[in-house]
Amino acid sequence: MKSRLVAVLLVVVLAIGAGIVFGVAIGGDSSKNLPLPPNIVVVSGQGTVSTAPDKATVSLGVNTTGATAEEALQANATQMDSVLKALAAAGIEDKDIQTQNMNVNKHVENRGTKQETTNYVANQQLSVVVHDVTAVGGVIDSAVKAGVNDVGGIEFGLTDAATSKNAAFKEAVVVARTKAETLAAAAGASVGSVVRIDENSYDMQPNFQSYDMAAAKLAFTGATAVSPGQVQTDVSVRVTYQLVPGD
Repeated sequence: MKSRLVAVLLVVVLAIGAGIVFGVAIGGDSSKNLPLPPNIVVVSGQGTVSTAPDKATVSLGVNTTGATAEEALQANATQMDSVLKALAAAGIEDKDIQTQNMNVNKHVENRGTKQETTNYVANQQLSVVVHDVTAVGGVIDSAVKAGVNDVGGIEFGLTDAATSKNAAFKEAVVVARTKAETLAAAAGASVGSVVRIDENSYDMQPNFQSYDMAAAKLAFTGATAVSPGQVQTDVSVRVTYQLVPGD
């Protein structure tokens, strides 16, 4: 009986021992098996590209009033129909016109007095894309002549924003490389290969312009002057380079 017990205990001890050895070999302290972190230098780089815009988005609205909501809406529909015809005549395609907002509000003036009056105001807002930036002023003037009485502003942008973004990224990486080489040289080292690149930020700043309705009414003998300006694309990257120690 004692010999059997001794044999069982021996097996358990051996099993535990084997498990411990196996665990050390496989699980162990894995950090000791990893290579030491390489010498690196981490820098950021910014890139900015200014591009002439090739499109403009204009906000055009029609506000009409009526004694009833139906009357205000009917007047709005009639006036907006004239605006849409004027836009078509100016070369704007249906795909570039989108209704952004439409509402009817009740307005009460001199509430609680004998002079109290009630009317309704209907508003419809369009977003219109003009693909010829030199024609923006003329397009807006035509729309105002046809009945637009609310111009929300003009946003100049890019049809192909990706090209400007990629150019800005290239500039940002060049800036980062220059920084890394300057830091490395100061430390008596040199820059090796790229270890990692991260995009930190991206921002495209369209050129916004307001539109003066009063000035537009005085300028109907010719197109209102509109300056497209430039669209600015800003990016930031974070680049990690291998740092090669000096001799």
